Amino acid sequence: MTTDKNTVLITGASSGIGFDAARGFLEKGANVVLNARNREMLAAAVEALGHENRIAFVPGDIGDKETGKRMVSVAVDRFGRVDVLVNNAGIFGLKPFLDNTEDDLDRYIHINLKGTYFVTQTAVRQMKQQGGCATNETTRWRCDRQYRYRTDYAFNGRAACERRTDHERRRACLDHQSCQ
Repeated sequence: MTTDKNTVLITGASSGIGFDAARGFLEKGANVVLNARNREMLAAAVEALGHENRIAFVPGDIGDKETGKRMVSVAVDRFGRVDVLVNNAGIFGLKPFLDNTEDDLDRYIHINLKGTYFVTQTAVRQMKQQGGCATNETTRWRCDRQYRYRTDYAFNGRAACERRTDHERRRACLDHQSCQ
């Protein structure tokens, strides 16, 4: 177990933004705990990233409360702490909004809402116990006409029928300590 570096949890880390976030944090010297649903893709991502001594991975459905608990447990057991959580996992439908079914909505809620909610609860409990802080950032989205009725915009409300949303940053420091 090492405790001299930041430890970062990243969901949806087997490809895309999650993979790139992991690479960036590793380049800065952080330890990372990665999650994705597909064990094989996650293992391939871990191999591609290298830094075996600074990576742990937890395959599983992030919408399942136990997956987030396992991520935090692995982080604490292996690296001694949790400092950052990157909630990257998410799904969206590629079909028009009006064609989505109740089953589609249940899938979106399971991953996009429950997944984010449960892993954040567990990570923040650990951070609070350590006397750390949590940062939540949303990114700037642009809503073009072609995306106006896509489920990801309508469901998430990030840019539903608006030209764009404003960048929003919120920082919540636990126990009134400063975030560094």
